[in-house]
Amino acid sequence: MSKSTFNFSLVNDMNLYPEEYTTEGSVQTTSTNNSIDKQMREEYHLTPKDGNIQSDVVLLNGTPLKLTESLDIPELKPVMISSSSPIKVGPQSIVFVNVKGFKAPACAAS
Repeated sequence: MSKSTFNFSLVNDMNLYPEEYTTEGSVQTTSTNNSIDKQMREEYHLTPKDGNIQSDVVLLNGTPLKLTESLDIPELKPVMISSSSPIKVGPQSIVFVNVKGFKAPACAAS
């Protein structure tokens, strides 16, 4: 199993052809609207307990996900991170990120 961790950077820019690239795999562009840098984003990291991919327990941001006593899905609490920080994806994990006000070309109205 791979023990690699990946870092991703987001830039709030509608430029379809980024001007600069880094060697670490993230894309850097210049944006006139840097409001995303001043915001916080929500991150949800799902990982197996003890790093065991066959575990019956899934952790959400380090806390075991368990049904409530009434068998409802528990409240899913995100970790709040500065939007200017890279997104870190650990080994054997899934990450969901909610960035409010992010302008992505694929989401633009046509």
